[in-house]
Amino acid sequence: MSRNSVSVSLTTTRRYVLGCHGLWPGRRFTGLAGTADAIRASQTVQIDPLQIVRRSHDLTLHARVEGYQPEMLDQVMYAERQFVDYGGILLIYPREDLPYLRSIMRTREARTKEWASEQRDLIDMVREEIRSRGPLSSRDFKNSDRIPAGYSTEKQTSVALYHLWLVGEIITHSRRRNERVYDLVERAAGRIGNNVECADAEVAERHLFLKATHDAAFGTATEIGRRARAYMGKLTTADVVRLASGLVAEGELTVIHVEARNAPRYVPTAYLGILNALESGKVPEEWTTNHPLSASEVTFIAPLDNVVWDRGKTRELFAFDYVWEVYKPARLRTWGYYTLPILWGDKLVGRMDAKFDRKARSLNMLGFWLEDAATGNDPQFADALAAGLLRLARWLGAVSADLDAIRPTGLRRKAAKGLRPL
Repeated sequence: MSRNSVSVSLTTTRRYVLGCHGLWPGRRFTGLAGTADAIRASQTVQIDPLQIVRRSHDLTLHARVEGYQPEMLDQVMYAERQFVDYGGILLIYPREDLPYLRSIMRTREARTKEWASEQRDLIDMVREEIRSRGPLSSRDFKNSDRIPAGYSTEKQTSVALYHLWLVGEIITHSRRRNERVYDLVERAAGRIGNNVECADAEVAERHLFLKATHDAAFGTATEIGRRARAYMGKLTTADVVRLASGLVAEGELTVIHVEARNAPRYVPTAYLGILNALESGKVPEEWTTNHPLSASEVTFIAPLDNVVWDRGKTRELFAFDYVWEVYKPARLRTWGYYTLPILWGDKLVGRMDAKFDRKARSLNMLGFWLEDAATGNDPQFADALAAGLLRLARWLGAVSADLDAIRPTGLRRKAAKGLRPL
């Protein structure tokens, strides 16, 4: 494939998106080192505290990493300091991104200068408490006075902590369950602390936009722009066009068209060899794996996983209309509270609404829907579903499962039979 190619198949596109994020042809990362590699492959991983099955970021890494356990993320983030969390949309970034994030922090500091000046005594007090007492969470501040924050009010010390974190004076030191514990950057992060140079604003903008093209994986300018805004905040349509056009002119990006789709998509030029292999029906050498393939074992995709984060893109490339209904009133839900898309091969073939009862150690299926009813009668899918459920149940530490929601009956029986090793 040359840089002048005009079209690739939809199958190639799907496999490219999934493969870039470590989900096709199957898990290719393993253990602690693989946890770090998986985050870097996806560029970022979004953090969410809800534990219905497990937290979204843990589900995201479990889908990619053989043998993943949540302690592995704590190790690479807080013990080894390979990663930091940051942003209004809370994302895990490799620490190599810190010079560019510092530019965003500097911009945020400038935008909040007036507010910070008004709250100087409060901010100074919170900073000094951390300096003298060591790492602290919001809960460690007993002052309960509240100040305006967003559409409501919030404990003033919590607002000050969040401000100091957004402008880069403090960093997430660790977590107590789901609560962030903060420390001064120079103390918590050691050599990656205040000595990290702040990149020039234009350099940071370019770096983070290029990062977004990898994260959006075969994205249109609009899709890349949405992802870039998650990193950088405000970014106009004109900015997106300027940055995309500039990177194409530099040779960093190549414009590719997808069959029967109008909007051009952008791919890092360095990845054209991967597209070549995919379009030829091959698995790129970089993506080969000795672990079970997604065609032989379904994967349950987290609600905030990078591959379904952009719902419009998911609809267009996978013909899968995914809605996360966790914030909807129960009476307005079509699917369920915590619905997970089901990946089989290179397609999203269904969804399940599940919950893990930690006290009873039971994986409970509350709802199960297939995009095509015929899939439920495919013996290969039945085997793949049973294998995927067994992996999930063992990872959760389940000793039982309620699969009554699975239809048709034959599919449910085979899935239940597959869980008998529990």
